[in-house]
Amino acid sequence: MIPIIALAGPAGSGKDTAARAIVDTFGFTLRRLADPIRATLALPAWQQALTVAGPDGPRRAAQAIGDAFRALDPALLVRLALTDVPAQSPGVVIPDVRLLAEAEALRQWPKAWLVFCDTDPATRAHRLRARDGRPLSAAAAQHTTEATVDAVAALADFRWANTGPFIETWPVLRAWLETIGFPPVMVG
Repeated sequence: MIPIIALAGPAGSGKDTAARAIVDTFGFTLRRLADPIRATLALPAWQQALTVAGPDGPRRAAQAIGDAFRALDPALLVRLALTDVPAQSPGVVIPDVRLLAEAEALRQWPKAWLVFCDTDPATRAHRLRARDGRPLSAAAAQHTTEATVDAVAALADFRWANTGPFIETWPVLRAWLETIGFPPVMVG
């Protein structure tokens, strides 16, 4: 079975940045639990609805659609993310594990490691302002995917302290990945 590195943590904790570095350094395939949610939001009816939804509309809509997928089956998004992974890929990185049920589903995979991205609230708020132009809204912060993500930390194989510039914190995560058996590859 293909190895999985799952990244968990709240918004702004560096999961996507770390995932891109893992893809670039180790040649992993990037899969997001949110890909089916984004595909749903790309449908014309949703696009039309989002034009009148206000600045927080896309995030709230994504959260509601994710809730609908999870209501069908708490592990559905995990299974969809692991469908059709290229056989030659040395592994898969999933940068958006937010719920305990998702982390537990991934832990059932024979070769899966969970990394929790520990980042202080001030750093996360700064990153979100830089990325999105504003911090997370109160409503978005209260959604289950944000409000309960800290519970996922208890299942982590590695807690990555990502509180400074990525150039300073990435070597720690990279070294841990090498320690568990992933050699860097030339990705071209």
